[in-house]
Amino acid sequence: MTKPEVIIAIVVGSALRHNGKHYAVGDEIHVTPEEFAELSIYLQPKDEALKARQQAELEAQATATALANQAKTERETLLNDLTKAREVHAQAEALATENGLRAEQAEAKVAELEAVLADKDAEIAKLSEELTACKKTDKGKIKKADSTSE
Repeated sequence: MTKPEVIIAIVVGSALRHNGKHYAVGDEIHVTPEEFAELSIYLQPKDEALKARQQAELEAQATATALANQAKTERETLLNDLTKAREVHAQAEALATENGLRAEQAEAKVAELEAVLADKDAEIAKLSEELTACKKTDKGKIKKADSTSE
C-alpha cells in the first residue's frame, strides 16, 4: 500500500476544525490533495505561506526603514528650526536690552535738556524783567529831560 500524498499547509484567514482537531490561524496542517481542495479558502501551501510571510516581512521592514528615515529627517529639520529659533530669540532679547538702555539714555537726555530749557526760560524771564525795568527808567529820564528843556 502506498502512502497517500500529503500537502503541508498553513491555516490562513480564520481558524478551522478538521478531523476533530482545532487549528488556529498560522498553524501547520497536513491534508490530502482532496482535503486541501475542500479547505483551500482556509489554507495556503506552506511554501507559498512562507514566501508570502517572508515577502510581508521584507515589505514591513522596508516600510519601517522608510518611516524611520523620514522621522530622522523630520527630527533633524525640527532641531535645526529650534536652533534657529533660539538664535533669533537671543538676538531679539539682545535688541530689547539694547533698546531698553537706549530708552533710558534718551529719557536721561530729555530730562537734562528740560533742565537746560528751564534754566534758559528763567534766564529769559530775568532778562525780560531787567529790560522792562530799564525801559521804565529810560522813559522817566527822557520825560525829565524834556520838561527841563522847556
